[in-house]
Amino acid sequence: MIALDNIDKTYYHGTSSKRFLKSINLKIKPGEIFGIIGPSGAGKSTLLRLINRLEQESSGSITVDGQKLATLNPHDLAKLRTKIGMIFQHFNLLESKTVQENVALALRIAKTPSSKIAPKVQSLLKMVALWHKRADYPHSLSGGQQQRVAIARALATDPKILLCDEATSALDPQTSESILALLKKIQQELGLTIVLISHQMQVIKSICDRVGVIEEGQLLEVAPILDLITAPKSSAAKALSAATMHINRLPHDALKPKNSSISSTYIRCVFQGDAVNEPILSRVCDRHKVRFNILEAHIETIAQTTLGVSICQLIGHDQQIKDTISNLKKNLSAIEVLDYV
Repeated sequence: MIALDNIDKTYYHGTSSKRFLKSINLKIKPGEIFGIIGPSGAGKSTLLRLINRLEQESSGSITVDGQKLATLNPHDLAKLRTKIGMIFQHFNLLESKTVQENVALALRIAKTPSSKIAPKVQSLLKMVALWHKRADYPHSLSGGQQQRVAIARALATDPKILLCDEATSALDPQTSESILALLKKIQQELGLTIVLISHQMQVIKSICDRVGVIEEGQLLEVAPILDLITAPKSSAAKALSAATMHINRLPHDALKPKNSSISSTYIRCVFQGDAVNEPILSRVCDRHKVRFNILEAHIETIAQTTLGVSICQLIGHDQQIKDTISNLKKNLSAIEVLDYV
């Protein structure tokens, strides 16, 4: 559906230049919700704007729905853009127009026949649960309601792709959750491909199938959301994983064994699915005569899968601890030996 091949983006200002995107290679599948996460200034919005040609790449090739963007004439590019909806952090509604007029404007710009505009607006506003607010003006709506209007407007031309640029950043957590649930529902009903960028892992893990981690213009890692959380590869992804599972790290000497003849090792354990309900840690430690402390733990459901993460201290002789870790690796989704916790 969307392919970026060796994409670079450089901005020039006089004699100086700054490379915002560096050799980006990415394929987004039809019908998936793909998340892009990274800190402010990482290049997320620039990447998103390249997909609908609001920005032009400095080098490389972008293909959307089978069409290479660089080869399209203005007429064909305009036609393709009708199949790409976009919603923003700030809702960009026209304050002088009612809710239904804001949505209808998108249809008029797309040259929709007049007879089809009213029923289409009604259908879209019912989809986002705002038909009862159709005659209201944006200033009288909450932030969440304004974003629902913006979503309805973005869907007016029946797009195949929906681009979301920090769509929930201006909203409180509860409202953000409702907007993300709406996007998931719309994606399931319409079969859209959604590309969602955010600097918040809570947003990404709520609805995304796969996620790309971007930092300083480089795409560091792309993985299914569960893999990114349970077995992150890049240091940036590891930090995101630790933050999203609410696992904090404590000083290494926080819990030293009193008996200097035995060792202490700290591990990060990932329990997935049925393993969450099994006493695996206790059973394995008992088998190898190793004592353990659970320092921190967290459990939640991500991508319809129960996931638990804990940081534990293993106390025993070196060989006993090594055997314990080896056995745990056979029974759990992931085990990481930590230099410190």
